[in-house]
Amino acid sequence: WKAAQEEYGTLFRAAPADTNLEYGYLLVMLRQRKYDEALDQSAKVLAADPGNLPALQARVYILTLLKKYEAALVEMETMAKALVKPRTPPLTPEDARDYARFLGRVWGYIHGPSLSALTEQSRETARERINAALGKNG
Repeated sequence: WKAAQEEYGTLFRAAPADTNLEYGYLLVMLRQRKYDEALDQSAKVLAADPGNLPALQARVYILTLLKKYEAALVEMETMAKALVKPRTPPLTPEDARDYARFLGRVWGYIHGPSLSALTEQSRETARERINAALGKNG
């Protein structure tokens, strides 16, 4: 972990605006199970690149691991909006499906094992908002 921190510091000094570097460091934090730090790092990546789908995916994952389900639902909506937003280059159909599947898996978890942690109203509101963001009805 210490070596990764030092390497990040060196690389950051060379390329302070590189969101790929920031995202890579986020992945190192996840690998090291430094979830609170990784959550902060995801915010840093998203501040520079709000539609960064890998960083949004990581953020949803981390919030779910930390059992911050309400926040995870909010970020799922943000991710759904980013997923359908036109981008250059466009997402491949496979990538779009993978991100949509991820949202579905997290929704299944939140609607299953963590069901008691959320009110029915908050789950229903989130479902409606995420579906609306994805362009689905009901």
